[in-house]
Amino acid sequence: MESTVMDQVAFQISSSSGGAEDKDIAIDRNGDVWITGEFGGSIDLDGDGEDDLISNGSFDSYVVKFDSEGKLVRAYDFGNTEILLPDKGIGIATDSNDNAWVLGGFHGSIDIDGDGKDDLTSSDRDGHYLAKFNSEGDFVQALEIHGRYTDHTESGKSIAIDSKDNVWTKGSFWRHLDIDGDGEDDLTNNGGGRDSYFAKFDSEGDLVNVFQIGGSGDDVGHGIAIDKDDHVWTTGSFSGSIDIDEDGKDDLTSNNGSDDGYVAKFDSEGALLFAKNIGGQDQDYSLDIATDSKGDVWVLGQFQGNIDIDGDGTNDLTDGSKEYPFPIDEYVAKFSSNGDFVKALKIGEHGEADHTEAIAIDSNDHLWVTGQFRGSIDLDGDGNNDLTSDSSFIDSYVAQFDSSGNLVQALKIGGSDGAVGVDIAADSNGNVWATGVSGTASTSTAMAAMI
Repeated sequence: MESTVMDQVAFQISSSSGGAEDKDIAIDRNGDVWITGEFGGSIDLDGDGEDDLISNGSFDSYVVKFDSEGKLVRAYDFGNTEILLPDKGIGIATDSNDNAWVLGGFHGSIDIDGDGKDDLTSSDRDGHYLAKFNSEGDFVQALEIHGRYTDHTESGKSIAIDSKDNVWTKGSFWRHLDIDGDGEDDLTNNGGGRDSYFAKFDSEGDLVNVFQIGGSGDDVGHGIAIDKDDHVWTTGSFSGSIDIDEDGKDDLTSNNGSDDGYVAKFDSEGALLFAKNIGGQDQDYSLDIATDSKGDVWVLGQFQGNIDIDGDGTNDLTDGSKEYPFPIDEYVAKFSSNGDFVKALKIGEHGEADHTEAIAIDSNDHLWVTGQFRGSIDLDGDGNNDLTSDSSFIDSYVAQFDSSGNLVQALKIGGSDGAVGVDIAADSNGNVWATGVSGTASTSTAMAAMI
């Protein structure tokens, strides 16, 4: 079911040396596009053949704003000058006033607005930043999320904003976490591997609260999303047992002691409403999450073997590859606002090169998925290939499903050097933007589609 729709606006972020990669994309109320990522060397943002940004060290973070027609509005790069210590943007989200908040990682000191003065200096050589830019693209403020072993994964949205413009972040940490950079630890690891956290900041960037999810095993926080009632949904992976609401009691236990995914819902203050396992007897992960207008959610994940998502004794997904010690088959699963399992789809078939990167939901409650594949790919699990590549390289894809999970259309994005889908976002006007990486020079390309 290949489609030729979707090619209304396209632009590329090109690097002739060092490479460039987008990590996240957000759309504001005006339809303007914000992108963050990392680059080395220099990059041309507007395709005029002239470099707009030059990195300070090996890789710098960048934040760039384009208008709804793809014209460059504003751009920033910031990073340290050391060759072996890269910096990168990881997540981005916009609020009701069209401000953009960016989450990323840095080392040493960084000057975000280019005024010659350092805006942040990591208290432990490496750290994470949360930075705010106003609707004009001007830098407003930044704070450090301190933890030497803190991790904000590139799988799933790590930042979200509610209707009151509170900013929520999701990640993982080892040992200790000082979330507001005041020099005092806000969380201490439970003693296993990593623990997950999610935190709430007000619209001025002041810490409101921080919450811990963890147990004796390795627990990784991946995605976070806010629904229509400002309820907070999170997803991630865990092994063993985890206490999600910090009451000292385990809320979930993984099957057979292996990694499971989970989905959890909290109220607007962070109180746990419910949590559910997603997994079977093998390795299973939950990586991304998105909410629709009814408060239902879709979860993106990976699985091995068979998994019974709703616990009714019948496997909802089967035959996940066990060729590798980690899962390579992927799924999207829908849950109602009450946490009831609705439907699951398997995407792809045992393809090491097949990978689903991100999901988004548009104003019509349609699900959009982006990722990569080689050869051919069955996107809806009906046994028929929906897309076929024209070359031996990896191609990117964008697929649209209706609210019931039926495939509506699919688009292949590729060329002589291949392409990889990275992220996807939808605005309130029915436009969908997808970003990706293409070419030997690691050209980052964004494109827009009208539903």
